Amino acid sequence: MREPQPSGWEARLTQVRDLAGALALLAVPVFALRAWVVASFDFSVASALMLHTTPAQLVYVSLLYMTPIFLVASGILVSRWLCRAAIQRGMSPALIILSSFGSVPILLIPVGAGFDRVDWFNAIPMLLTVPMLGVADITAEQLDPQFAKRAPLLRFLAISLAILTAAVFALYPRMWLPPERVTISGAAKKVYVLERKDDEYVLFDPRDRSVVRVPAEKVENRQYCDESPGRASVINMVVPRPKGRPTCS
Repeated sequence: MREPQPSGWEARLTQVRDLAGALALLAVPVFALRAWVVASFDFSVASALMLHTTPAQLVYVSLLYMTPIFLVASGILVSRWLCRAAIQRGMSPALIILSSFGSVPILLIPVGAGFDRVDWFNAIPMLLTVPMLGVADITAEQLDPQFAKRAPLLRFLAISLAILTAAVFALYPRMWLPPERVTISGAAKKVYVLERKDDEYVLFDPRDRSVVRVPAEKVENRQYCDESPGRASVINMVVPRPKGRPTCS
């Protein structure tokens, strides 16, 4: 007896589920790679950063960093679905190309949310190459047999650019903790507090790229600070940035 085939929506949901599962498996390795980048490719410092990150924080931050990549990959799937639907309905080539750009709103989410302070210059390749990937892929299969000869190269370029753009989100060399301006032995400096124990702090000094232990009595005036006071993400138009924080430098 022939098994029932999944409907179009069931197949699409399966693709999204498989994508989310694959990215969840990659979350912790990506976090470790990011720690290595933050530590300026020093394995000992990266190991110290991982050692002093709690399991709950590691899982939360890892999945948070994979969210932009999930949105980029979802944009690719949506672009392909829209392009395929336009071809099946016999639309003109111009409308087929334009339909694939329906995924752009999905791609604007990580940009608007300001993940890792990615600016519009970094976002432009993603916003253009993801629809191009959908057009090249579907066109090679259904639209123009002559175009299929050039599609593998375009597909390779589009996938490469999409991967590089996603890597900008995942591996941007920025610490996952909020920066703090603290006074240590009378000198103010920018640090990241990795761990707070009864009698000491474990701090990451971004200037020296080192993890240090400081007695608690030497740490004074802890304040969250602003790394880029003159810069705001798109979402800050709706959710204002915190005010009154000192500059980190």
